[in-house]
Amino acid sequence: METKKNSQIYKFVDLVIKFIAKFKSNSYTEKDFITLQNKTKNNVVKEQLNIMYKFYKYYNKQIHSNYLIDFEDMVNYAYRYMENQPLKEEYTKYKYIIVDEYQDISNQRFNLLQKISEVFNAKIIGVGDDWQAIFSFSGSDIKLFTNFCEFMGYGEILKITNTYRNSQELIDIAGDFVLKNSDQFNKKLNSNKHLKNPIEIIYYDKTENISCLLEQILEYIYHTNPQHTVLLLGRYNNDKKIFLENSHFKEGIISQNEIIYTQHKDMNIKFLTVHSAKGLGYDQVIILNAKDAKYGFPTKIKEEEILAILNNDTEENIEFAEERRLFYVAITRTKNKVYILAPNKNSSIFIKEIKNYDNVIEKFNKMDNNTEDIELEII
Repeated sequence: METKKNSQIYKFVDLVIKFIAKFKSNSYTEKDFITLQNKTKNNVVKEQLNIMYKFYKYYNKQIHSNYLIDFEDMVNYAYRYMENQPLKEEYTKYKYIIVDEYQDISNQRFNLLQKISEVFNAKIIGVGDDWQAIFSFSGSDIKLFTNFCEFMGYGEILKITNTYRNSQELIDIAGDFVLKNSDQFNKKLNSNKHLKNPIEIIYYDKTENISCLLEQILEYIYHTNPQHTVLLLGRYNNDKKIFLENSHFKEGIISQNEIIYTQHKDMNIKFLTVHSAKGLGYDQVIILNAKDAKYGFPTKIKEEEILAILNNDTEENIEFAEERRLFYVAITRTKNKVYILAPNKNSSIFIKEIKNYDNVIEKFNKMDNNTEDIELEII
């Protein structure tokens, strides 16, 4: 069978894999296919569910007959096992359960956590940041974080407000931007670092100019501080094509996401998607894709309806709520400045929003027809 990523077979297999993983991560079982059938009026989706049911049964039979389980099975089986286990003295010595990255919790993990707490008679401490809840596509539910006290019966919220990576000027912009969503916790972050104009928006006329602009930024960074690490951020993996078509850029060690800039091979440059970069920090960050398009930032791609039917009924009071949090994650990966490349026309709605903040400067490129050099002018 054709297995290239753009082939129909590959896309179908990928869809089945995502469905089964998300189905299990919601703690659904075989009988829930009927519930899902009744949930939709779309006959196409009903037929797709029939097909997914067959794949689900076949997949489980194949792995379980070989005494194998997948990650979602681990969580679900652990919960079911504990549900049937009598309480034993030796199990009750734990007083606290600390869960890191709590904003990414899914329903199945929440169920397991509650059961562990019940068996151990232990208190739960959830450590996380609702501003960085960006994994709903894999089953996480932000409401399990923001409504923690309600779901747990009681609780106390302790806000960690000191940040050590970003400057105060940058975090003021990022914090105000992400809090446009009033469903999230309101907090004011503080930093001892200060840096004027930590965000630069650089506009381009033509897509082919992007790699030349990227070179200019890298040259500036290198001559300012050649030891600085640089992160190239894409909304999608395909965003690396923006610069790899330029002969001055090539991929290094792929497993390390290394990018080699041939003009200065000693520069430490990585390319990551924003989702992959969560939790990481670099001296300088360059966001490559800030356009208003289907594959832009925010993305305009709608989730397949067969996957969307598995979503929790969590609605937020602002459009592109998770993409807004993702953009927040993107601009806060830097220890110093973040450079954002955006088209003059059709720039991201997020760009149109943040450009009005203090400490954000805009630049536009001007191509010289004779020299083919790009000059940047401050707006």
